[in-house]
Amino acid sequence: MGEHPAVKAWRELQPAWAGPESIHVLREGRKSAIYGLTGVGSGGSAVIAKRCRAAAAAVERTVYAEVLPRLPVTSPRYYGSVQDDRGSCWLFLEDVGGERYATSNEEHCSLAGRWLGLMHTSTTILADAAAAARPSVDTSKPAIRRRVKTGQRGRGRRDEVGDYRMRASDGKVWWVRCATGIEKSACGRT
Repeated sequence: MGEHPAVKAWRELQPAWAGPESIHVLREGRKSAIYGLTGVGSGGSAVIAKRCRAAAAAVERTVYAEVLPRLPVTSPRYYGSVQDDRGSCWLFLEDVGGERYATSNEEHCSLAGRWLGLMHTSTTILADAAAAARPSVDTSKPAIRRRVKTGQRGRGRRDEVGDYRMRASDGKVWWVRCATGIEKSACGRT
């Protein structure tokens, strides 16, 4: 068992932890594989070891490590990932056990629908917060003035730059912060 690729990757990620009591093949394919490692997780729980292409792993790793922990939804514990020398990546997740999801089970569909709804509405809030933290457009007064004078487009409509919106009043252009409605500066003539 110690030579199994999933066990080698797990030991690279968690060198102090003992090997698994057993390994269960959940799915094997050319490009990906999923195994259950019994007894290696926290409190002796099982861990899912998933081998997949590095590009696919990058997306999943981001979801498990960066997105789901910030949302008010249940998700398996993410133990980490390990890149192997063949261009694949191993992801290690908590084995949540329980019943296998069945589309024919009304209760499963209802639970999945509520989880997906909560996740999607929550990710919108997360995306808005991330966008506010990292403006994608230079919103300094000189940059706004340049855009007004040259008619350059920022992201979005011509009258928007970042989270500021242009308002014309009394022959002047006012940039107003959309979220608060506070007038920021008079940037020039229209």
